[in-house]
Amino acid sequence: MDSLSWARKVEDAGSTDAVIELVREYLTTRDDGDMERLPRECAPPPHLGREEIADFAYRLAAYHGHDEAARLVQRVSSVVSRAAVRLAELERHRLR
Repeated sequence: MDSLSWARKVEDAGSTDAVIELVREYLTTRDDGDMERLPRECAPPPHLGREEIADFAYRLAAYHGHDEAARLVQRVSSVVSRAAVRLAELERHRLR
């Protein structure tokens, strides 16, 4: 499944737990070689929770390379950033 399809699944997630699980699933379905090529500062955290996903999304978005790794970071970022936004939306809805 491509990154756009994963991002759409994240958008449709109805709970924080569902979003976190989708991010975990997305990362485990990536090619091991691809994940090893991520720049060190863009590596996924060992534990994924709401705060860790937000931090991970920030680190991915802050990467400014112009190489093969940059395209990989952009693909991962498209899903993780959408997850961070979705988690914020769900939290805002919960607090109403």
